Amino acid sequence: MPKLESRIMNQESGIETKSTNQESRAKKPASCFLLLASPRKGQLMLITVLVLGGAIIGASLIAGFLTTRSIRQSGLAADSARAIFAADAGLERLLYECVRKNNCFDSGKEFENCTTGQFVNKACYETSYAKNSDGLFTELRSVGWSDWQTRRTARALEVKF
Repeated sequence: MPKLESRIMNQESGIETKSTNQESRAKKPASCFLLLASPRKGQLMLITVLVLGGAIIGASLIAGFLTTRSIRQSGLAADSARAIFAADAGLERLLYECVRKNNCFDSGKEFENCTTGQFVNKACYETSYAKNSDGLFTELRSVGWSDWQTRRTARALEVKF
């Protein structure tokens, strides 16, 4: 086997020495570069993969939570719109029946469609009014619900004279 010469820099003294292949196997210098070639390199890669995987999973969970929340809020906005339009329809009917046709009693709860029926979109309303001693209307009120069975979302409109 041929002898190979190599130069080894002594870390402590800074002196360069020549050695043969057999001598260099016997004397290994203490170097920080040896750590890179050690088995710990695999551990570092594993830790890096685990940290990056955790960050990606965390970001995915946050994005999923935000998406679910925005979908739920858009559903609540649709329920709110159904309820306000039902309340508006109830107020329009109350104005038509009581003011235009003079078809109301002295005071109290008058028109509602939550027990007898509902709109096509399942919304419903209840109306009420109040009169003063002269028989003039002082208050008209209509409450609309987005769903006549659950009555989950309610919106009210009120007119005072």
